Amino acid sequence: MTVSDVSRQYRAALLEAVQVAVDDDRVQILRGVPGPQQADDIVALLDLDSTQDVATMSPNRAREQELSQTVRVSVWRKGGVEQQAIAEDRAYDLLNAVEEYVRAVDTTLGQTVRHCFCTSHTFTTDTVQIDTSEGRLVEIDAVFTARARITS
Repeated sequence: MTVSDVSRQYRAALLEAVQVAVDDDRVQILRGVPGPQQADDIVALLDLDSTQDVATMSPNRAREQELSQTVRVSVWRKGGVEQQAIAEDRAYDLLNAVEEYVRAVDTTLGQTVRHCFCTSHTFTTDTVQIDTSEGRLVEIDAVFTARARITS
């Protein structure tokens, strides 16, 4: 198994976990940045960072791979300042659904990795220039970090 195999399988397994955890037709779930047609609620797999280190010494030259996948939760609510808390709550609800599923239901993502956890998140309300009288945009970038052993 190669580094790119593990990375590709991890992204696919995490995407499937997001789809199961969120299970809401109103939420657009995708790989990469959304196109011009966007739902008000989006969960997107963005950047993936991968590093490798030598694992235990053995004839098969095992390696330990750490994968860090950024998952962006984006919530837009039309209206004024009264929509800020509503958008924030919805964004955290979506993130919590994914985090809880990965942590408590399927930590190995279908045996794709040894474990996967949400290791950090960044909350922001000012990622784009918008007229805030039109609505409120909240985005959370969460990093889901996994470890996998490459043995061949």
